[in-house]
Amino acid sequence: MVERREVKQHSAFRYVILENSFQQDNKLFRFPLALTKLAHFIIQAYKFKNKKAKNKPMVISVDNPEKKTFLIVAVLGPDKDSATKRNNFGEKFRVAAQSINVVTQHDGFETAMVEVRKLDLKQFIEKLGDNN
Repeated sequence: MVERREVKQHSAFRYVILENSFQQDNKLFRFPLALTKLAHFIIQAYKFKNKKAKNKPMVISVDNPEKKTFLIVAVLGPDKDSATKRNNFGEKFRVAAQSINVVTQHDGFETAMVEVRKLDLKQFIEKLGDNN
């Protein structure tokens, strides 16, 4: 993904959207924990390839064609304060969804995870960036 330049830049975060090109592998990442681990891996790979890149959070989403939704997870980048830094993307997700009047689904303990309809993904990501 890093070498194919699928990691996109936003002013406050980087993001990756996993969809059709990885159809078989996507099923593996429809679980929040697996998607979170992939996000951490991509952050490390990105930093290795781009040594001068700033530490930024990673927002990663995976397509679920059966439900016509995307699961979105946000993780903080490696930072000297990462052990004490709170991931406030749950609040950012809520604000972005309310501001564009999008219905989201959240099932789980982790607040930095949300599910949005496929049609709303692009607008949701854009608004998420505007709110940072």
